[in-house]
Formats: sequence, structure tokens, C-alpha cells
Amino acid sequence: MYDQIANDWNLHRNAFIKKFVPTLGETEFDTFYNTQGETLLPVAYFLFLLFLFANSVVFMNLLVGLAVDDIQGVQSKAFLKRVALRTIGITQSFSRKLFSQMKLKAIQYGYGGSLNLTHFNTARLHDQFESAQLSRKEMKDAFKIQ
Repeated sequence: MYDQIANDWNLHRNAFIKKFVPTLGETEFDTFYNTQGETLLPVAYFLFLLFLFANSVVFMNLLVGLAVDDIQGVQSKAFLKRVALRTIGITQSFSRKLFSQMKLKAIQYGYGGSLNLTHFNTARLHDQFESAQLSRKEMKDAFKIQ
């Protein structure tokens, strides 16, 4: 048994092929080329190596295509999520500011107009709306039909 294993790894070409055959899946080098001392034609080795290389390239291209497709899906979902989060943030900020201003006005009218509303910063609220606006290109890309 040990002699058979040592012979499989003795030749460099056999060791190289035996190392890369598992990329094909469930095949094993010994099932095809264990000929018990008979030498195989170099054409058989060449065809097997060609098949091994072509199969590896095709498999990697399929994996890359799958990854790129997943990335595009994640990017489109992330863009829509970002738009939704910006909208929620704007509405919450605006409602907080609006109700705080209404509350201050109610307090102001209740106490005879002695309360000053200068702390309500309208410029800051305007900046929040400006930062949440999306460019036309982003909006076109988000809602175009694919």
C-alpha cells in the first residue's frame, strides 16, 4: 500500500496532476490513471491537463459572474435603503423642530409674549434638507427599469 502511494507521488507530472484533480469535483486521479506499471501515452496526460485547466477556468468565471450579480443587487438595495433612511431622518427632524416651535409659541402666548424664539435655528434645518437631497443621476439610476 505504501509503495503504491509513494509511486503515485514519485513522478512530478503525476504529483502535479494528482494535486489539481480535486478542482474537477468528485474525480480522482487514481481511478483514471492507476494502470499498475503500464506507461500511458503523453496524449492522455495532455488531454487530461487540458480538461483540468479548461474546467477550472469555466468554474472560476461562473463564480465571478455570480459575485458580480450579487454585488449589483446589494448596491441597488443599499441605495433605496439610503433614500428611505434620509427621508425618515428628515421627517423626524422636521417634526421635532415643528413641534418644539409650536410648543414655544404656546408658551410664549401663554406668558404674554416674554419668551424669545431665537434658539430655533432655521438655517440648520435648511442645511439638513439640502444634505438629504439626491442628485438627479442618483434618482435616475435608482428608479430606472432594468
